[in-house]
Amino acid sequence: MAKADEKLWNWGIIGTGSIARKFADDLSQVASARKAAVFSRTMENADHFASQHDVAQSFDDLNAFLTQADLDIVYIATPHVAHLEQALAAINAGKNVLIEKPISMKSEDVRTIKAAAAAKGVLVMEALWSRFLPAIQFAKTTIQKGGIGKITRVEASLFFNREYDPSDRLFDPALGGGVLHDLGVYPISLARYLVGPLELVSSSWQAAPNGVNRSATLHLKSGDVPVTITTGFGPEQNNTFDIYGEAGALRIDRHFLRAHSATIWRGPQSQLPSASGSLINRLGNKFALQGGRRQSFERKSHGLNFQAAAFQAVLGQKLTQHPVMPLGESAEVLQIIEQVLSSPASD
Repeated sequence: MAKADEKLWNWGIIGTGSIARKFADDLSQVASARKAAVFSRTMENADHFASQHDVAQSFDDLNAFLTQADLDIVYIATPHVAHLEQALAAINAGKNVLIEKPISMKSEDVRTIKAAAAAKGVLVMEALWSRFLPAIQFAKTTIQKGGIGKITRVEASLFFNREYDPSDRLFDPALGGGVLHDLGVYPISLARYLVGPLELVSSSWQAAPNGVNRSATLHLKSGDVPVTITTGFGPEQNNTFDIYGEAGALRIDRHFLRAHSATIWRGPQSQLPSASGSLINRLGNKFALQGGRRQSFERKSHGLNFQAAAFQAVLGQKLTQHPVMPLGESAEVLQIIEQVLSSPASD
């Protein structure tokens, strides 16, 4: 609920799937945010979503949604392949736009979106929500203050166990399927945010039976800092984001994209404890029993409220990009994915 002297920001939501539902739930925790409207391709879905999530209006016509609803911000939560067209429609309607990750399928699309936002003077951001989580912000501040010394290497893994199903959106090329666009954007984007610009050194990827990328290994560098990222639809691995420095190490704990905690080890570390596998390892990861000092950031949300609050916070400053998640960095991440996929799949 907005205070008497605060502006109430009217949000419109495009899409009614799982991530849209989580976002709508979390928006209830954002001060000065109002769920003004929802758009779906069918009125039945729009009405059901509105009734379940306390949204004021529902639409099945995108033009009507953008012109008739009293909207300040549009959140796009549809499959990746629809993002560009819907984002441009919202921008051209003069709306500020938060676009679910990945912002689109190609880096060229981001440049198109960036130019459109600049021309209309609206704020546009990729909803890479992990960057805004308190645990990630803690990691960023710790690194900036030299808490673990000069960074020497980064290792990140992100795997979710998903059986191959060609009808599943995650494996459907027509809907932008593939692990790199779905999961890979998280560690690549966080590495860009935490250690700086990235350059791809080498990579390999493996294909699902229909040719969609199912797993990948990326060897990158940020200056002289090596960055290794592994990701896939398969048995879960560490699912941590580990940053090694000359004076210590910092782990964004499992599962790092949700980031409920971070652990710091003092002094040089050759290898951090495993966060997967045996019960002993899992207990050690949970309770930080292996020499690390854990900082926990408990919350009663999915974590999507932090990005929404941060987006609202800069409205009125006449920005067309958010300083924490600028569009140029969104394009850089997609360009790396394009470079990886420009080589044939490995056996």
